[in-house]
Amino acid sequence: MGGYATPTLVDIDNDNDYDLFSGAWEGEIWYYRNEGDSANYDFVYVTDNYMGIDVGDHSVPYFCDIDDDGDYDLFVGKGNEDPAMGMILGYGDVKYYENVGDAQNADFVMRRENICALTVGKSAYPTFADIDSDGDYDLFIGEGRANIDFFRNIGTADTPSFVFEDEFFGDTFYGYQAYPTFGDLDADGDLDMIVGGGVGFMSQVEVYENIGTPEEPEMELENDNLLGNLQGAFTELVDIDGDNDLDLFLGETPAGGGSRLRYYNNIGDSSRYNFILDTVSYINEYFYPLRPRFYDMDDDGDFDLFVGEGGRTLYYENTGSAVNPNLVLTEEFFAGIEYEAGSCYPCIMDIDNDDKPDLFTGRLWGGVRYYHNVTVGVNDDPSSVNPTSFSLQTPYPNPFNAATLIPYELPYNSYVTIEIYNILGQKVSTLTEGVLSAGSWKLSWDATGLSSGLYFCRFKAEQLEGGKRYDAVRKLLLVR
Repeated sequence: MGGYATPTLVDIDNDNDYDLFSGAWEGEIWYYRNEGDSANYDFVYVTDNYMGIDVGDHSVPYFCDIDDDGDYDLFVGKGNEDPAMGMILGYGDVKYYENVGDAQNADFVMRRENICALTVGKSAYPTFADIDSDGDYDLFIGEGRANIDFFRNIGTADTPSFVFEDEFFGDTFYGYQAYPTFGDLDADGDLDMIVGGGVGFMSQVEVYENIGTPEEPEMELENDNLLGNLQGAFTELVDIDGDNDLDLFLGETPAGGGSRLRYYNNIGDSSRYNFILDTVSYINEYFYPLRPRFYDMDDDGDFDLFVGEGGRTLYYENTGSAVNPNLVLTEEFFAGIEYEAGSCYPCIMDIDNDDKPDLFTGRLWGGVRYYHNVTVGVNDDPSSVNPTSFSLQTPYPNPFNAATLIPYELPYNSYVTIEIYNILGQKVSTLTEGVLSAGSWKLSWDATGLSSGLYFCRFKAEQLEGGKRYDAVRKLLLVR
C-alpha cells in the first residue's frame, strides 16, 4: 500500500463478517473483501482505488450510518502535501460521502468537501460586506491561489448562516494571493471592490466597479494597476478623515521585511475617487507582514486600527476624532490571543448583531477562526428587561451600509422624539414622534438615498407623569 496505511473494518456488504479497508499515502482507498466468515477471516484483494475515491494524499477512511437509513456512509480524512514546498502542511479536511445504494450494494456520492470546518486552501484573508443589500453581512475570503471565495449569508443579521456560492467572485485575480476590500466608490448605492495581490512580492491593486445592482452585484474590472507596482498589497477602505469619501490603506510587505502602512488620501469625493499617496508610513512603525483592518472598537465615532503581524493582532486606539485621527498602540496581543507563526489575517465584525464586535482571523493554512465576544454589556444586564432609566444604546451595525437598528429604553410612559441629523446640523429624518409605553425598544433607520458620512441620532424623551426629561445623541457612520 505504500506508506501511511490506515486500516478500518466494516461489514460493507451486509453478510455478517468484517471487510477490510485501508487509506494510503497516495489518497486512494484499498478494499479487501472477507470471503471467509465471522469466525475465520479470509481477506481477498479487490481494488486499490475503491469506487474511484481519491482525496489527494494521506487518506483515512471511517464508516458510519450517519443518516440512520440502514447502510454505511463514508468519511475520509485527508492530509495536505505541497510538492512545491516538499513538505507536509499542517492542515487537513474530512470529506463526507453518502451511501445512496443499500446495505448490500454500497454506492458512495460525495456530499461535503469539508464536513468539520471552513478551509479555503492557504493564506485565508476574510472580510465581510452586505453584498446583496439584504441587511446581513456576507463573507469573502481572499486566498493564496489569488481567487476570492464568496459565502452568502442566507441567515439573518442576528443568526448568520453561510453557504459557499462562488470560488472566483468578480473575476480571478492574477498571480499570487488576493486581498479584497469593499466600498461604494461612485455613490451609486452598491458596493464596489478593490483587490490587492500579485506575483511574489511584486503586487498591484485592481479596482472592480459594480455595474449590477445593490441586490445583484456584477463586478467589472475598471483599473488593473491603480497605484503602480508595490511589494505586497493588503488593502483596506475606510473614511479615516471624516470627509464623506473612502480613503485607501495598504499594508506593504517588502521582501526584506520592514512592512509599512501606506495611506492614500481620497482627494476626490464620494462619487469619484482619486487616491493620492499621503503617508508612506502612517503609524511610523514597521512590521512583517502588515495586514491592516479598521473598526470603531470603542464606539466613540472614530476608527481604531488592528494590525495582523505574524502570530498576533496589535490594537491601536484612535484617541483623536473621526476628522483628526491619532492612533496609539494599546494592546500588542489583542484580546490576549496568540497564533501560530504567520497565521494572523484579522477581521473585526459584529456578526451576530449583539452590539459587541467579534474577531475573525484567517490562518496561513487556509482556515478561519471565529472568536465570539462574550464581554458583558448593556444587553446582558437582566435589569435591562425592565428599564430603570432612560437610555439611548449603541446602534448596530455601526458603521453600516444600508440600514441600522437603534435600541433605546424608557423607564416610564413617555413622549419620544428620535431624529437623524447630518454633519451640517440639518435634519434628514424623523424616525418616531409620539407617546410610547415603558420598556425596551428598537427601531430601524434605512439610509437609502443618502451619501456616505457621519450622521447623528438625537433621542429626546419626556415622562408623561412626573416631567423627567432625557436628551442624548449617538454617532452613526454610513459607509457605502
